[in-house]
Amino acid sequence: MAEKKNVLTIDKVYLIPLGKEIKKAPRIKKAKRAITAIRDYVRKHTKVEDVKISQKVNKYILSRNVKKPPKKIKVKVFGDENSVTVDVFEESK
Repeated sequence: MAEKKNVLTIDKVYLIPLGKEIKKAPRIKKAKRAITAIRDYVRKHTKVEDVKISQKVNKYILSRNVKKPPKKIKVKVFGDENSVTVDVFEESK
């Protein structure tokens, strides 16, 4: 008889505060620091090392400029126990 593998799937929504992390970086590196802060936050809360950031998140961070990323972002995290993907949260009506 074949063994059933228990695969843990992750599907959560997080509101990530970026203000404190952005404040620590010089003006030109604020967007890069925001992406790093998102990756660190997701690693901490999901306990998964392999975190992939989607292009939508990157475009949202860079939408206002490299020097002025948003102070917070609402993201949807999905994946399994080995790797997760971070995408911008979009509410369905």
